[in-house]
Amino acid sequence: MTIATDADLLAAAVRVGDVHDEPAWLRGLRARAAELHAATPLPSRAVHLWRFTPPETFEIDVSPLGRAAPPAPGGDPDWPAPVAAAWSRGALDGAAWLRGPGVARADLGPDAARAGVVLAGLREAAARHTGLVQPYLAALAGPEEGRFEALNTAAWEGGLFLFVPGGVRLAAPVHLLREALPGSAAAVTRLLLVVEEGAAVTVVDEAFSGADGPAVVSAAVELVARAGADVRVVSVQRYGAGVTAFESRRAAVAADARLLHVQASLGAGCFKMVHGVALAGRGAEARFTGVAVADAARVLDHHTAHEHEAPDTRSDLHLRVVLRDRARSIYTGLIRVDGGAVNADAYQENRNLLLDPSARVESIPELEILTDAVRCTHGATMGPVDPEQVHYLMARGLPREDAVRLIVAGFVEPALARMPEDVRGRLREVLDGRLGLGVGDRTLGAEEGGGEEMV
Repeated sequence: MTIATDADLLAAAVRVGDVHDEPAWLRGLRARAAELHAATPLPSRAVHLWRFTPPETFEIDVSPLGRAAPPAPGGDPDWPAPVAAAWSRGALDGAAWLRGPGVARADLGPDAARAGVVLAGLREAAARHTGLVQPYLAALAGPEEGRFEALNTAAWEGGLFLFVPGGVRLAAPVHLLREALPGSAAAVTRLLLVVEEGAAVTVVDEAFSGADGPAVVSAAVELVARAGADVRVVSVQRYGAGVTAFESRRAAVAADARLLHVQASLGAGCFKMVHGVALAGRGAEARFTGVAVADAARVLDHHTAHEHEAPDTRSDLHLRVVLRDRARSIYTGLIRVDGGAVNADAYQENRNLLLDPSARVESIPELEILTDAVRCTHGATMGPVDPEQVHYLMARGLPREDAVRLIVAGFVEPALARMPEDVRGRLREVLDGRLGLGVGDRTLGAEEGGGEEMV
């Protein structure tokens, strides 16, 4: 791939703004991001964040971006079958479908619409709801965060915006689809989620593509949870095997707000996610539960950072990885407790199950604690299926293959149990196909919502 120069990125930022007739403030943001990108070198391989995955892997040729506006959809296309089924039975309060750079469809349920919820394309929202978008766009995953965030801020083409007003508590999830279309060299997308004081919402964010592209995906997701908000985000990544993807996810959690993030990393040839959470107010809480599954020679690279900036904050992280063939997982996790964040409570755990001797794992949990009045623990495990567990199940009449199936099912179930029911069922089917291990069977697993550890 031909890598764009800094002049190419600035030109792309101008083209994207021109072709969509964006407001002046957004064009100015793009130009500033392009300038910061030019001043920011590639990350150093000496730091843990980039030690195992070369940063040049995620460089993008931006020259095709902004060459033409996306074609207007001919009416509202039908939702993909799982979303259509959930929508028809009233199991969603909203749904939006980003296809490449354009929004194919965005619908709100009647209760959400009456309550003042906004669900729209990010570009449309920037023009029509400037007061809701401008204060937050690029405030968390902005150009100051790094070279790839700067590129995304300068050149994003497709985006979605969700705003939940203060005190509004949505009973059903909002399902966001981000489809990277084939036939393009790059897809550059952005999400902005703003949940105001005392509001509650569950968001399913599903990013996917076909097997044939695009070549590179750059995504940025920003989440603002204001005081007392209760937010659940279920993020599902299932890009095709030929896709290389970088995703920067940043969240700010205010006083007494709660964030649960559930991550399922199931696709892409090479996927790197940087997930940062700032616990910015007293009593803020952030929980992360992830499951990552890779086969063939796929590479999954996850970095998490929970930054405790205020007193009485709590974070909890569990990431479970299953690898087979020559797949590779990299996990680097940071818990940082500022000097004033007394009584912080943080836990971090990464567990890895290797189904083949050629699979590889790198796991580096880190603590940076600047005060004494805290409780912080971390750990990592990796290894093959426990032969004693296999023997135990075989002694009760199960064939060896079925015994391994049940152990893997129990290993990933704590993450799946925290997902909405329809998403959970679909992911079990995907895991079945990816690993061929019958993970969809519920014979052995945690109770619904309980998160009990089986392995």
